Amino acid sequence: MKRAERERLDHEREVALFDLANAQRKAKGEPPHADLAAWRKEQDALSGEPEDAGDAALPVKPKIDLAHDPLLKETSNILGDYVGLLTKRREKLAGNATGS
Repeated sequence: MKRAERERLDHEREVALFDLANAQRKAKGEPPHADLAAWRKEQDALSGEPEDAGDAALPVKPKIDLAHDPLLKETSNILGDYVGLLTKRREKLAGNATGS
């Protein structure tokens, strides 16, 4: 997707969110935001950081020891069990189709 198209889609999404936020504010009896800039300012205040903070505001992800990660290990066990069940079911269905 070209940059101009992405920017257009981002702007359309932002305008839709702005309209939704104003509809919510009206339903609550609050005054709607005057424009996108006022809405952005409120969103920045709610998130605690400006939207244009860039990569400097991104948190550093901790290194995960994949060999000793219990969630990863359990997930792989579940996935392995699921594949085993699917294989048995497929074999059973194939056996029924051939008349074995």
